[in-house]
Amino acid sequence: MIRGLDYVNKLVFALIITLLALTAGCEPAPPPVVQPLMPPAPGLDDLEARIIDVAGFVAPSVVLVRTRHIQQVAIEQPGSVALQTGSASALRLGSGMAIDPQGLILTTAHQVEGNLATFVELPDGRELPAELVGIDELCDLALLKVDAGEELPVPDLAGSVTPQPGRWVVGVGGILSGGRSMAHGVVLASGRLPEGYDGYETFIQTNIAVIDELAGGPLLTLDGRVIGLLTRLGTRQGVGYAVPLDTCRWVAAQLASGGKVRRSFLGLSGSSLTPGQARARGKQRGGAVMVTEARPGTPAAKAGIIPGDMLTAVNSEPIDDFHSLQRLISRIPPYSEVQIELVRHGQPNELNARLLPAPDDYRLYESQWPQGTEALIGISVVAMPEGLDQSGGVMVVKIDPATVQQAVDLQVGDVIEKADGFPINRPEQLATLLWSRAPGTSVLFESVRDGERRMVAVEVK
Repeated sequence: MIRGLDYVNKLVFALIITLLALTAGCEPAPPPVVQPLMPPAPGLDDLEARIIDVAGFVAPSVVLVRTRHIQQVAIEQPGSVALQTGSASALRLGSGMAIDPQGLILTTAHQVEGNLATFVELPDGRELPAELVGIDELCDLALLKVDAGEELPVPDLAGSVTPQPGRWVVGVGGILSGGRSMAHGVVLASGRLPEGYDGYETFIQTNIAVIDELAGGPLLTLDGRVIGLLTRLGTRQGVGYAVPLDTCRWVAAQLASGGKVRRSFLGLSGSSLTPGQARARGKQRGGAVMVTEARPGTPAAKAGIIPGDMLTAVNSEPIDDFHSLQRLISRIPPYSEVQIELVRHGQPNELNARLLPAPDDYRLYESQWPQGTEALIGISVVAMPEGLDQSGGVMVVKIDPATVQQAVDLQVGDVIEKADGFPINRPEQLATLLWSRAPGTSVLFESVRDGERRMVAVEVK
C-alpha cells in the first residue's frame, strides 16, 4: 500500500516538473477582452436634457390638487360575520394647470367628483382652498378657482397642434414630498376613444401611463407647447390619454362663463357608414351617417330628416362617422341655424335645421344604433322569442309602408329564415348581409307564415 502511494507521489511530482518546464520563459496570459460600452447615441444627451428642461419650463403653472371625498367602505360589526357598508372621507391626489392669471385652474372631473373639500398646492408650497366653478363629465374636465393674492403664471395656450404619431411628448404633474411627477413618451394616435368611455369626444393617445399624480397635468411637445391635459380615462395598460388643447379651451371658456357646458343636439338615431358603404350610396370621399330615426319634435324631425337619409356634411364640414356628427353638432351654439347636406334615394339634398339646447345627460343627445335593417329595407326584425316552435330565423316586427313596396309580400309576424340562401338566426346577421349589398339590388328572402314557406324579393335602398 505504501509502495503504491510512493508511486503516485512520484508521478504527480514528475507532472509538476514537466509543466514548469513548458511554461518557463512564457509571458503571463493576457486578461480577457471586455466589450466596451456603446458610445452614446447621437443627440441622446440633448434629448434627455430637453425633456428635463420642458418639465421645468411649465412647472410654475402646474399645481397639486388635493381633494377630500366620500367613498364607500366595508365595516366589520363586532359579533357578526357579515360586513356592513358605510361611508368615509378619503384623500385623492392629482394635478392641475393654471390657465388664467386670476386663479383659474383646469383639472380632471375625476379628481373633484363627490368632493367635500378641494385644496390647491402651488409650486411655492402654499396651500389654498379651491372653489369648484364647473365640471364637464363628457370631456373629464373641471375648472377650479383660487385666490393666490397675485397673478399665477400660465403657459402659452394659443394656437393649435395636431400631434403626429411618434412625436415625443412630456407629461408633468404637481410637486409631492418626493419631487415633481413627470413622464415622457410618444404620441400613439390622435382622435381616439378611450376604452370604457361612452361619450363621443376624442382624445390624444400616448404610451405614458397616467398615474394619479399626473392626471390633470399638461401634456407638452419638446418645444414646450401644451397640446392637452392628461386624464385617467381608459383601461389599457401602458396607454394613456389626454384631452386635446382645443377641447380644453372650449370647455374651460364655457365653464368660466356659466358654470356648465351648453351643447346643441339634432335628435336623431343613426349608424356610421364606412367610406365604401358611403361611396356606394353617392358620397365621393369619407364616411357618412345613415339615419334610422328622427325623433318627433326634435330639430331633425322639424328639418324634414327621415329614416334612410345619408348625412354627409353640416355647414360644409364633412361627416365621417356618427361620433364626428355628434361632436360637430354639439359645439355649435344652441338656436343656431345649420345647413345639413344629405343624400336621399341617391340624390343630393340640403336641409336647414335650427338646433336646440341638449339635455344634461349627453347620452340623450343622439343615439348611435347598430347597423340595422329598417334604414335599408324599411323592415325591422328581432331575434325569435323564446317558446315558439321555430328553430331559427328572425321575426318581422315592423314594416314602414312608406319604404316597403306594396308588392312585397311580408307581414308583421313573418319569420325570415334565409337571405340570398344564407341562414339567418340573428338580426345582426341580416343587417350585415344587407349592408354588403349595393343600393338598388334585390335580396331574396325565404320566409315562413303560418307554416307556409314563401320567397320574397326586397330591394335595398
